[in-house]
Amino acid sequence: LGIGTTSPDYALDVDGNAQFGLNEDLTPSSTGTVGQLLVDGNGYNSWWAMDGTAMYLGHNSAARGLGLMTDETTRLFITSGGNIGIGTTAPSTTLHVSGTALFKNGSDSTSALQIQNAAGTSNLLIADTTNTRIGIGTVSPSTTLDIVGAARVNNTSTTAIQIKSSST
Repeated sequence: LGIGTTSPDYALDVDGNAQFGLNEDLTPSSTGTVGQLLVDGNGYNSWWAMDGTAMYLGHNSAARGLGLMTDETTRLFITSGGNIGIGTTAPSTTLHVSGTALFKNGSDSTSALQIQNAAGTSNLLIADTTNTRIGIGTVSPSTTLDIVGAARVNNTSTTAIQIKSSST
């Protein structure tokens, strides 16, 4: 069926704008959608929808993940349990990056990168990009590497740790 064309290439070929599902809510958790597209594939529904705050992309299967692809290769994958994989389709943690990663703060900061405890009440590691310092167990590192608490170096090589002074 060709709409806007006299020589369709597909079972439904629309040449021009199309509108689907006006004022229907196809998303399972959003209300007030203003536009959406539902694709029914043998009982598995996938949808795109938009409302005043966001665009939603999803499906109705609790067992399937959601992948974003380029050049027929999955680049980002979200499992049905919510884990996000970049460079992997089997993320084993909340965020699983397989490959290189770059974390860049828009401007230098004394707390550019923070790793906190589960409650978010204590910084386990902090990167201070203003002063080029790393703090472990402290929120204000005073040297290039500042460790507050016990530290252990366990190495089987002949040189486990070297300390050099810039004056020698």
